[in-house]
Amino acid sequence: MKENIEELIDQAKILLFSQNYKEAEKILKKILKLDKDNVDALYHLGILYETVNEHEKAEEIYLKILEKDPDNKETKERMERLKNEKF
Repeated sequence: MKENIEELIDQAKILLFSQNYKEAEKILKKILKLDKDNVDALYHLGILYETVNEHEKAEEIYLKILEKDPDNKETKERMERLKNEKF
């Protein structure tokens, strides 16, 4: 199960990098059905939403991550960047 999720995350990262956002989103959501608290999947879903200019969704995802992991530096930086873009 754990290996399967890691493989799916790798696939999603490749799709994200290849700008195949729809497929990446499907895989990330599939991972979250298997493990709703998977911070790695949430983080990449947040990046995906940020990339396709769905900033509110990205912000929701980042807030979920920070609830689970308040010291997540990368997520804090992305949240800060999103907030700065609003102004």
